[in-house]
Amino acid sequence: MKEIEPPGTAHRTQDRGLTLHAKIAAAVIPNRFAWSDAQGNPTGVNPTVLYTILNQRQAPIIFLLQNNDLLCLTVRNAASGGEWHHATQVPSPAAQRFVVTHAGHYRDVLQVPQDAAPTRGRYTARVGICQVDDYDITTEFEVR
Repeated sequence: MKEIEPPGTAHRTQDRGLTLHAKIAAAVIPNRFAWSDAQGNPTGVNPTVLYTILNQRQAPIIFLLQNNDLLCLTVRNAASGGEWHHATQVPSPAAQRFVVTHAGHYRDVLQVPQDAAPTRGRYTARVGICQVDDYDITTEFEVR
């Protein structure tokens, strides 16, 4: 077995010399889907956003967050400009200190509900660590 990359995966490198080097990736899986078939019946599709940080520096990456919001997702309709927002909540008070170990991965999956992309068209999904813009990444998907 080997790891494969979903179609439409977006990549970004966060590089600040020796102090910070991380690879960030995001993909909507599937990146083209329909909520209902030609007869109007639900397809049962369950699109998700896969978000990954790979720490490539010699030390851990430590995030000090202001609250328990961890991963933020914004879905935007390319045609209308309408937006939908969601933030994952970490219940523990200690969650405000979030660490990605040396050579470690942080991966999370967020469901894209129909409310986020209700009509046909192209959308962008911007995902990242809440309150830390350096780790945001944008990917695209299409509702048919």
